[in-house]
Amino acid sequence: MKNKIYLVVFFYLLIPYCVLSQKSDAELFYDFKNELKHIQDNYKNYKNSKLSNENKIKNEFDNYLNLIYEDYTNSQSTGLTNLIPEIKNSFNNFSQNNENNKQLFLSKINNFLEKWKEGNNLNIINKVAKDYDFDVSLQIDNINTIKNEIESEKIDNYERIVQFLEIIIQDKNEILKLKNQIVELENKIKSKIQQNITNSNILKDVLSENNLRKELIFKLISTIVNEHKIITSSDYAEKVKPSPFSSDLYILLNNFMEDYINISRNLSIETDPNILTTCLNAYNDVISKLDSLFLLMETSNVLKKGEKEDLITKSQLWKNQIIPVFDNVLMSEFTSRNIPILFFKTNNTEWFYKTLTEFINPYLNPSDEVNTDKSKSDEIRQKFEDAWNSIKEKWSQALISSKYLDKNKIIEIDNKLETWQSITGGSYKSSTIIIIIIVLIGISLAIYILLKFKRKET
Repeated sequence: MKNKIYLVVFFYLLIPYCVLSQKSDAELFYDFKNELKHIQDNYKNYKNSKLSNENKIKNEFDNYLNLIYEDYTNSQSTGLTNLIPEIKNSFNNFSQNNENNKQLFLSKINNFLEKWKEGNNLNIINKVAKDYDFDVSLQIDNINTIKNEIESEKIDNYERIVQFLEIIIQDKNEILKLKNQIVELENKIKSKIQQNITNSNILKDVLSENNLRKELIFKLISTIVNEHKIITSSDYAEKVKPSPFSSDLYILLNNFMEDYINISRNLSIETDPNILTTCLNAYNDVISKLDSLFLLMETSNVLKKGEKEDLITKSQLWKNQIIPVFDNVLMSEFTSRNIPILFFKTNNTEWFYKTLTEFINPYLNPSDEVNTDKSKSDEIRQKFEDAWNSIKEKWSQALISSKYLDKNKIIEIDNKLETWQSITGGSYKSSTIIIIIIVLIGISLAIYILLKFKRKET
């Protein structure tokens, strides 16, 4: 009897539980709406989180740029290099967090769509929804649209930012290295100039080091200009500051020219041709590149107002110091041989070519009065040819680099001298051939007489 009572009580208690666990149609409908709102709220949070992360990334980018310039300004190349793995790790974490957030949100969407896919639950909430003029299918379509949008999102790995910062760091390291090398050379050169610049061995060392210094300055300018191009073509142009050392370029170039001016003050016509040629080549190289360098430096905001004009003035001082020495060396080749030549000296480099041709051309006309006395004309020609050969041997490279002559004009002068020689006494080649023939005839005749004499003895 007791067992029956227990069973009745058990079923009595079970019935309301089953009724309570069985949700009504309205409750299912409100569950759907609540979960729908939860997904929609999650979507807003996901978007806000992405925006927040982008702001964090921008701040992180700014922080790293400040660190780069702090180490750069303090000449800490080691600190710059150590930043690279830290930068990579930081932006990799940002990327990984974005990917995790994406997958978490997609998981919630998929759970929602799986629960409310075609079936009894969907049919039930559709019936209730009609009473509230609520379009369930439209809401599910909207969630599917959100899902497709999130799935199609490509998570940025921030590789472009990392690469950009790496390039900036590498450029800064290169600029630091070049600047340090230039300053070190500059100090060594100034010390040697103060010691004894008249010593040819010291002077050769100074010129060699100064040539390296010149190439390093050009390389430094090129590096800063290229960095500027990279920055201005990037998305971060407004954020990146100009190189702190860019303003030093004016000082480095100015000091370089100043040292060469001091060196040139010790040059004379007795100077070793190799030394003078090296000085001339340095001057010509810098002058030939100044215009293009100025253009690059101005577009890269490297030169301040007035600095270009100062450097042009300095280059003119350099020219006034070294070019007259070279001109005097060339003229001395003729005056030391007492050649009655008129120098058409002007500031134009064409003066030397004009001087040579104006002197030679009258001698190329057989009827000209200068050829009245052929022996005198030939004597002048020989002296002139000696001077010309000496100039070619010592100064060909300097003549070409200084744009006094080019290879074609040198050949032209050689041809004119051959013509002059043929007028005064036959060409050098033909007279040489005649001498050789005479010598050969003499040898042959001697051998013939010797053989004939021996036959008589036998």
